[in-house]
Amino acid sequence: MKRNDAEEVFNDIYTTLLEKQREIGDMVDSYISNTPKNTPSNIINEPAVDILDEDETVVVNVDLPGIEREKIKIDITESSIELTADYTDENEAEKKFLMKERYSKTIDRKISLPDGLDINNTRAKFEGGVLSVTIPKIVETQGEESNFEVKVD
Repeated sequence: MKRNDAEEVFNDIYTTLLEKQREIGDMVDSYISNTPKNTPSNIINEPAVDILDEDETVVVNVDLPGIEREKIKIDITESSIELTADYTDENEAEKKFLMKERYSKTIDRKISLPDGLDINNTRAKFEGGVLSVTIPKIVETQGEESNFEVKVD
């Protein structure tokens, strides 16, 4: 065997070992994170959120594709929204999968809110996989100056 042939065989073996190492690493990462290899873990763990500042309201939009309305829970305080959504299938254990790339998971997300919101009049709707929470701003009334007489004793 010539030196070039030996180097070529070595390079082939080395390349194959590196590929197998990457595959094993991907499998371990997928097992540890319990997420499919082709799904970015941040999408599963943290749903995308937009917070819009409109004239009289603040609107929080949260992407929750594949979630049923009944599996969404919203708790709101003056400083945050706490969102819990359940992606689980209760009958999953009874099913025999030949392949499983879809995931089951419960997500929890705390979203900070700006000051000056009237949380008692919050409305929420869930449509097309997007949860929209609308919170009115507290209207500060700047009335006219009031004059009143103060009696001096």
